[in-house]
Amino acid sequence: MNWNRASQRHTMDGASASSIVLHQEIEKFNILLKFIKSTLSDLIRAILGEVVMSQGLELIYQSIYLRKVPASWHGVGFKSEKGLGAWVDDLRKRVEFMKSWMEVGRTKVFQLPAFFFPQGFLTGVLQDYSRKHMVPINLLDFAFEVLLVMEPQDVKDYVEDGVLISGLWMQGCSWDFKKKKKKGEGEDEDNEEESRDVIVDR
Repeated sequence: MNWNRASQRHTMDGASASSIVLHQEIEKFNILLKFIKSTLSDLIRAILGEVVMSQGLELIYQSIYLRKVPASWHGVGFKSEKGLGAWVDDLRKRVEFMKSWMEVGRTKVFQLPAFFFPQGFLTGVLQDYSRKHMVPINLLDFAFEVLLVMEPQDVKDYVEDGVLISGLWMQGCSWDFKKKKKKGEGEDEDNEEESRDVIVDR
């Protein structure tokens, strides 16, 4: 992802905190993508006999053969317990989200699991609000609302303050969309919406 080509789009707003977070995330993804490309290129050359198969390349080969994410990739990547196939698909979706945000501009809904460091993004949201409304950031905190919108593409408008996020999952409980709260103990848990990905307004 080439940040230089899109940097002007994200500096016209006075280098907002969210734009700085985006830049930092893109740098991390670029490091990961370059490392994967480099190690795979070296592995192919080693298999062809063009270079010596080092211990590191042997470990990568064994991991790929077992459909596991190589430990060296985890070292520069994001935390995940997924197998290789699911991990690569997750990486692709993360990169597509970041690339769209970089090239198109601010998105209506942010995929929170796509970030290397979600806490940095949430802090950036507070910083942007603090600067806009001239309120000390140490006085700010988040308020949450789960929306009835199920898919990010169904969101029509941008929020004026805060952000919409998606990608949060509930396990071991279900969400009551009418009452907008988690179902209590002893209540009927037969709910088709259990563990659904929902849109949260922060």
